Formats: sequence, C-alpha cells, structure tokens
Amino acid sequence: MLSTTVYYQKVTVEEFRKAGLRGKVKILIGGAPTSQEWATECGADGWGKDAIEAVRLARELVAQPREAWA
Repeated sequence: MLSTTVYYQKVTVEEFRKAGLRGKVKILIGGAPTSQEWATECGADGWGKDAIEAVRLARELVAQPREAWA
C-alpha cells in the first residue's frame, strides 16, 4: 500500500490534460488506498479494487470505439 502516491495520481491526470493527451489515453487507478470516489475526483477513467478488476476494466475500455473516449 503506497498511500503517498495517491496525490500524484491526480497530478498525472492533470499533466495528460495539459499536454493535450487526455482524450487519447485511458487512465486507471486502483489499489488499497484508492476508491471509485477518488478515481472520479482525480479525473481517472476508472478504478480497480485489485489487478483482476483493473484488467477487466482495461479490456472493457479499450474495446470502446475511440470516438467514445473524448
């Protein structure tokens, strides 16, 4: 559990936005110190409670047409 990294998840999402890349990538967060609420607050596209859930969500997201990503 690396709770010290949680702050930087929000920073990372913001840096992608500043670089004009936010609509071109999907950002997922997860792990014990996070929650769906935090994922929403920091602007991530999704949250996985564990690695298995994250893989399921990643597959679901990349299966969407790119037009739906924006």
